[in-house]
Amino acid sequence: MARFNWLTQVPETAQLAYLAIVLLGGGFFCVALLFTLARSDRVRKLPRGIPFRNSIEKFGQALGAYRKHYIPTLIAFAITIVSQLAYYTTYYCAGASLRQSSARTPSFLDIVSIMPLVNTFTAVPISFGGVGVRETLFQHLLGHLSGVPEPIAVLTASLGFTIQAMCGLLGGAIYLVWRPRRPLQMRKTVRLRN
Repeated sequence: MARFNWLTQVPETAQLAYLAIVLLGGGFFCVALLFTLARSDRVRKLPRGIPFRNSIEKFGQALGAYRKHYIPTLIAFAITIVSQLAYYTTYYCAGASLRQSSARTPSFLDIVSIMPLVNTFTAVPISFGGVGVRETLFQHLLGHLSGVPEPIAVLTASLGFTIQAMCGLLGGAIYLVWRPRRPLQMRKTVRLRN
């Protein structure tokens, strides 16, 4: 929001910014509605014929738990902000690695400003993992707003996504291989059953 004027200074990017606001506003409205329903316990009273009733009920229960345990929720929110900044930094570093003497690369502030828009559009199931959409958005946003050449903008998006995917694959492999030790109480229970 601090750089909204920067994002809307060009008609092509203004359309993207306004569309992202509509999408995020719609999502916020749905969460606020579900939170209100969960708070008044109306979620359980929804008619049986409503589509996704079970999912709405579970979502309402989760929101109720967030409301009751607000301190851990605030801590998780703070961790999420740090995580998002680390995620954005990956894309900044990808762009900085493409720095040449003649070509402009995106600044950290430029990346932090466009990434909420990019994440909003790539979350919509248009393509597999947002591939192609992300690159086009980087091309338009960074090209029009920051003067970054199109090839560097596209490569910044592709490299950032590749780095994130590789970290995800590494984390997935570690998860599959690593077996946590069972707590002592659980080991005793297993022995007693045998």
